Amino acid sequence: MQIIVDDIDTEYKDTGSGPVVLLLHGWGGNAFSFDPLVRELKNKRFVSLSFPGFGKSETPPNPWGVVDYAQFLASFLKKLNISEIDTIIAHSFGGRVAIKAIATAILLPKKLVLIGAAGVSQKTFFHHCISLVIKIGKMAISIIPVASIRKRLKNYATRTVGSEDYRNAGNLKDTFVKVVSEDLRDDASKLTLPTLLIWGDQDQQTPLADARTLNNCIQNSQLKIIGGADHFVFVSDAKRVAKLINAFV
Repeated sequence: MQIIVDDIDTEYKDTGSGPVVLLLHGWGGNAFSFDPLVRELKNKRFVSLSFPGFGKSETPPNPWGVVDYAQFLASFLKKLNISEIDTIIAHSFGGRVAIKAIATAILLPKKLVLIGAAGVSQKTFFHHCISLVIKIGKMAISIIPVASIRKRLKNYATRTVGSEDYRNAGNLKDTFVKVVSEDLRDDASKLTLPTLLIWGDQDQQTPLADARTLNNCIQNSQLKIIGGADHFVFVSDAKRVAKLINAFV
């Protein structure tokens, strides 16, 4: 289904009945990302959307940060006349948005489930060096007089240095940079609602160390680790994840 929210044509799903569970997908996902998990969950109204720039939702008019996506969620729920959220289930990038939205009281769910959530900055000396190389490279490229050569060099630098998510971000590259540059540990420390963290021990995108960090930051949280599972544990191990969530909510 499609709905206009803040002048953005937005793709969404709204199924089932009962207390509202809001599903927030990860970077590159869409409103249907949680379908394998939803089939294993029970007695709830499941609402999901494709964030602006993903799925069949229109791209934001300018680069957005995490708080922009959080505020958009509030507008989306208002459009659907949803005033109360029982639980938010969020994966990866969706976890960033959930943490920011709850910490700033934009959304006030009763419970939170974070699956392989992003939000812990992993910047090291190496990353700072890479950033410096990119900045110097951009400066050097900018003084090359031939536009076609500048473009080819810029694309080469992006392919060589940028992350896979960045390379695949398309029109959202500036948004991606803005989003991943924000460390949300301070926001996470403001959360007091019951929170369930579910992580695959083979997660490479948001490693288990991130889970332990968030577990320490969020006061009323518990961490459940699923052996042999990766970043998309809610798809590969939907039954086990659903069992944990059903017991929690």
